[in-house]
Amino acid sequence: MELGFAEIGVEWACENGSAGNTFTLRAGNSVLSAKVQGTDTWDDYRRQRIGSIEIPAGRQQIIMGPSGNIRGAMIDLKGIELKLGVASPAHAK
Repeated sequence: MELGFAEIGVEWACENGSAGNTFTLRAGNSVLSAKVQGTDTWDDYRRQRIGSIEIPAGRQQIIMGPSGNIRGAMIDLKGIELKLGVASPAHAK
């Protein structure tokens, strides 16, 4: 894979009382952070685009984890979607 940008989407559930924690997604030296929004219950999933991240050339690990201390529970993560080949955030419309 060549150096490029990927649009990141996440599908999760989070009971409203546990919402507000922040997670970080890393690929190489690129970092993207987002706040976990409540979805009402742990059974209600939401899919949302959280931003774009630069993906370095070559084989990469994409690592997702909490940003700082977790208050209550973090997230019920169902999936992460990467849409490769998008424009850089500075050139996105």
